[in-house]
Amino acid sequence: MTLTTGETGYLRDPDLNAVTDHMTLTTGETGYLRDPDLNAVTDHMTLTTGETGYLRDPDLNAVTDHMTLTTGETGYLRDPDLNAVTDHMTLTTGETGYLRDPDLNAVTDHMTLTTGETGYLRDPDLNAVTDHMTLTTGETGYLRDPDLNAVTDHMTLTTGETGYLRDPDLNAVTDHMTLTTGETGYLRDPDLNAVTDHMTLTTGETG
Repeated sequence: MTLTTGETGYLRDPDLNAVTDHMTLTTGETGYLRDPDLNAVTDHMTLTTGETGYLRDPDLNAVTDHMTLTTGETGYLRDPDLNAVTDHMTLTTGETGYLRDPDLNAVTDHMTLTTGETGYLRDPDLNAVTDHMTLTTGETGYLRDPDLNAVTDHMTLTTGETGYLRDPDLNAVTDHMTLTTGETGYLRDPDLNAVTDHMTLTTGETG
């Protein structure tokens, strides 16, 4: 895939944006694009606190890997508003969990939903979903960002092929959709954008 920098790179999980393995950042340091939104970060960028850490989506504010929080626990800043959260913050339900993007509401890793099934709150609106919620079609599937429409893992598409809804606009794609380059590709977890396993890069390398 042609990158704006003209460097070679790969599509990475989970959003599968084209990135370079050693893209030059505005600071002149080398780094990587990291899950989940694959924004450019340095592996050990110096933060304003003097600690090393990473830039996290979506506004890319500097955070430390183990920043001290107001509760005295260690944790991370999470997108999109980058409020401080602990990796295992105690929730009002007494269960442990995390704050999730984009509004950073407290959720448990296995919160009990109104249906009685276990699941997660998912971005961007953080509606409660089950990992295997029953859809109106009677098939099992997931709610996917950004609009959190219900989709099945193998939903029948208008083309009659099986595939997934991909973010951000949730367009239907097939597992082996023919790409505009004429190459075949795959949908990758978790956002399931179409990519080729061995896409030819501008340098002629595969990635």
